[in-house]
Amino acid sequence: MKTIEVQHLKYDSVDELLKAKSAPIHTDADRKCWYNASYHDKDWFGGDCSNQTQVKNLVKKGWSKGVDAISNFANDIKIKAPTSRKRKVTRNNRPGGALDVHAINAGRLSKMWVKRTRQNRRAPKSITLAVNVTAHCGRRQSELFWRGASALRLADELTKAGYNVQVIAFYYSTGLFTDDGVDHTAISVKVKPFEAPLELNNLASTVGLAGFNRVVLWQGLDTINRPISGGRGRPLESKTPTDLQGDMVVDGFGSCDSKASAESFVASVLDRFNF
Repeated sequence: MKTIEVQHLKYDSVDELLKAKSAPIHTDADRKCWYNASYHDKDWFGGDCSNQTQVKNLVKKGWSKGVDAISNFANDIKIKAPTSRKRKVTRNNRPGGALDVHAINAGRLSKMWVKRTRQNRRAPKSITLAVNVTAHCGRRQSELFWRGASALRLADELTKAGYNVQVIAFYYSTGLFTDDGVDHTAISVKVKPFEAPLELNNLASTVGLAGFNRVVLWQGLDTINRPISGGRGRPLESKTPTDLQGDMVVDGFGSCDSKASAESFVASVLDRFNF
């Protein structure tokens, strides 16, 4: 299989991305048409935002309404929870494990021995959710929201089951630049690193918000000192850069554009973690 060369910008945090500065080749005039509120309604940016400043503020502060919408989705969907990696506690009267002094004092001698064992060791401990937020200009917030909703639902379920979860948002396209350089372009950012707690409010305003791709990720792309095409390239909504793929990576979020498709995707992913 032929290896595709990709110009891939990687950011370790959203804060780092928000501080990115445009390359000299890009000017405010070049960007005005693309970002200006007069050219797009609020369903294009999402989160009741009508311009790039509002999008950036929402990304920084979090999007509580987005969390509410995702919570409603979580309550409605019927899924089988993934097999837990957490230690299973068993109690009996057979020697082994640790003695429970409280059980002995209470006279519960049949449960005085406590043993903790892992319920499952076959699945990977750490999982990366790679969320493709790429979208052509005709895509609306009402469609793109479901990619983020699926990611947050999965992150929540897998975290509760004892997995260490990382969430990465990425943009991927071809033909973005008009010069003869590398044709495939990607930009990715860790919106929830492995070591960070799961903050639904912050995740909703990134992977669940159309404006995050159209403003914040594009701010990162503007750091590339190459001429950008008027059509902004061809979005690869169902593809994942090879350096984001692997046995411990869950992708395919580009297929989620409605509640029904999101439910189907979440259920199919969680099935992989049921043993």
